[in-house]
Amino acid sequence: MKKWISVALATFCTVGFVEAVTLEQMDAAISIAHTPATKQLYICEKEGMFIFKDPQQCIKAVDMLLEVSKKATKSSLLRCEFYGVNEGSCKLLFKDTYQKTDKEFFNDFISEAYFNAGIIYDRSMLYEKGVAMYKKAIEYNPNYIDANFNLGVRYYYGEGVAMDKYKTYKHMSIAAKQGHQKAQKALDMLCSENPSVCK
Repeated sequence: MKKWISVALATFCTVGFVEAVTLEQMDAAISIAHTPATKQLYICEKEGMFIFKDPQQCIKAVDMLLEVSKKATKSSLLRCEFYGVNEGSCKLLFKDTYQKTDKEFFNDFISEAYFNAGIIYDRSMLYEKGVAMYKKAIEYNPNYIDANFNLGVRYYYGEGVAMDKYKTYKHMSIAAKQGHQKAQKALDMLCSENPSVCK
């Protein structure tokens, strides 16, 4: 699952993949978050990583991000303000963030929050709601690797959605093209079982 790196955890903060984040580190990140939306995102991340109780924190994070993103203009630097840094620091410390537009930046985080909500629903075996969250994540970030993989799995097994091997192929292909190894293995199995689907 994707993990967010907090400014509190790394000076080279970007949206990235972190395996060894602890509950204590997440709590520290939440306590010093620079903006309400940042704080809410870390709370959502904590829920998705450790608690798996209720995705409402993640839904709240989405709502806050959508509200913030409405203020974006072509020349705004809301993505830098999100981390509580000025333009110079943003350009130096957060190169990937600085090079994105506000829309790209916030869409990535919105899709991440929806994805975490989907994970929480899946852990409760509420697959239909999980599928809805993965679809929303993909709506904001069509190439989201993990959301495409998880949605492909749901279509393969018909969990929370009608079984559809063609849609399985579509979503697994998106993930596999970006290097998702499990997606590639799933594609190999799918194409072996159903060659016509992969033509």
